[in-house]
Amino acid sequence: MTGSKMSCARAVARQVKARGLDLRALHIAFTTVTTETHFDNISVAEDHDSLGLFQQRPSMGWGTPAQLIDPVYATNAFLDAMFRAYPNNSWQTGDIPTICQRIQKSGFPDGSNYRSQLAQATTVANFVWNSFAVPV
Repeated sequence: MTGSKMSCARAVARQVKARGLDLRALHIAFTTVTTETHFDNISVAEDHDSLGLFQQRPSMGWGTPAQLIDPVYATNAFLDAMFRAYPNNSWQTGDIPTICQRIQKSGFPDGSNYRSQLAQATTVANFVWNSFAVPV
């Protein structure tokens, strides 16, 4: 991980912690980010109009281009979508790649793109989660 990628990873983790969520929420977010961008904050759309760490699309209502390249905004948009897709904290159980797919709606309906990145994302999430204290 480069310094820039680690900075992005920490921004996502800080936001997850700031919202009072647990490590599983970070596993879900990092599985998505690892799959979509490998922690590169994409500021010029390469795939349709997808931008930012999560490759969210302005045309799909995720936010403006400027918002989507802000890691805090993008993380909150992702978490808000997770809460809508999984009410009553039902994201706390179930298969993480399936959860990521339901939130992101990638071109892989079976979630296989997320499944292939799960182990790496979990390792990075565990390291980042435990590497710094974040006041909530």
